[in-house]
Amino acid sequence: MAAPEVIVRPARPADCNDLAALAAELRTCLGDPPDALTPERFRSDGFGSTREFEVVVAHADGALVGYALFTPAYETAYAAPGLYLSDLYVRPSARRNGIARSLVDCVCEIARQRERRFVWWVCDPENEQAEKFYNALPPTNQKLVRARALVLDTPHQR
Repeated sequence: MAAPEVIVRPARPADCNDLAALAAELRTCLGDPPDALTPERFRSDGFGSTREFEVVVAHADGALVGYALFTPAYETAYAAPGLYLSDLYVRPSARRNGIARSLVDCVCEIARQRERRFVWWVCDPENEQAEKFYNALPPTNQKLVRARALVLDTPHQR
């Protein structure tokens, strides 16, 4: 069976319903509440007057099957700007076709075009499939030890 034709492009407001469904799938896989990133939140935070993030999407066989969501970042170790890859997700039925790699490559190309020096992410070390994927990417010169976050409020408190 031939691999599907994959198209990776910037997300559009018309993608928000599909993006919210994909984000809910990812959150469920991670054991997080799946309902915070709604279509309305995608529209306001991703396409509103103050964009909090950007998204690239992957289409295969006419369906949206994956996405990469990223934000600007700054790393003092490099004294340089970069991008933080917050979400990378491909539906299980579409995996093993190079789609995740195409999404990462697209985010890296965006970083290069914007003269950013790095793309970084975090990964749950217990997510063996993700760890295997990330370990297959070209080597980096920095090891991420452990990420921590202070959550100042939850979506339900807004």
